[in-house]
Order: sequence, then structure tokens, then C-alpha cells
Amino acid sequence: MSSYATYIFLPSHYADIQIGDEDPCVLPKDSGMGHAYFPSYYYDALQHACLPFVYRGVKGNANRFRTIYECEAVCMMNIN
Repeated sequence: MSSYATYIFLPSHYADIQIGDEDPCVLPKDSGMGHAYFPSYYYDALQHACLPFVYRGVKGNANRFRTIYECEAVCMMNIN
């Protein structure tokens, strides 16, 4: 019998994302803390758009995407 292990590696600036049941697209923008500079995107529910912001490297929330395409794929697919 063979067994396999699956490993998921995330860039360090995504290590503090809280995984949960809450939809990341309804969370507020949260730049986090720290001195890092990670250009990112978040979904603004009032504007119904993915907008740029700078993630600071520590904490923050799940409404943070590396690309506008990732943000749109997650948050704009279910808009009627």
C-alpha cells in the first residue's frame, strides 16, 4: 500500500491568513502591521470592485489577493 503526502507552501506574507467559514469578500480591507511592502488587492463590497492596497506583512485578514485576477475570480463571480 502506498501513501502520499500533500504539502502546500504559501509565501510568508500569506502565513497569517485565518482560514474559516467567513467569506473573505465581505471582510474590510486590512493592511496588517509591519514594515513590509506587498502590493495586493482586496474586494470592496460597496464599490463592487477589486482595488489595490499595500499589505504590511503581519496579521491582516483573508480579503487579500496577490493579483486582481485572483480577487475577481473569488469575489466577483457570484455578483448578480
